[in-house]
Amino acid sequence: MRHLEAKATDIDAAVFDLKAVNPNTVTKVDAHTPQEIITNIEEQGRIVAEALGRLSRLLAAADE
Repeated sequence: MRHLEAKATDIDAAVFDLKAVNPNTVTKVDAHTPQEIITNIEEQGRIVAEALGRLSRLLAAADE
């Protein structure tokens, strides 16, 4: 009897699979090398540092 219940459960799981999966999605693979990623992070750090410098100067000028 137990094996029939297990079989029924397996059938229900197969028929009523309600996972939210989009069959039209495209898998994106990041092909960047570790060195390219590091270089990009360094460049973004420079951009942030320059922006913070400009912001600090603007705030200092506003306080004068």
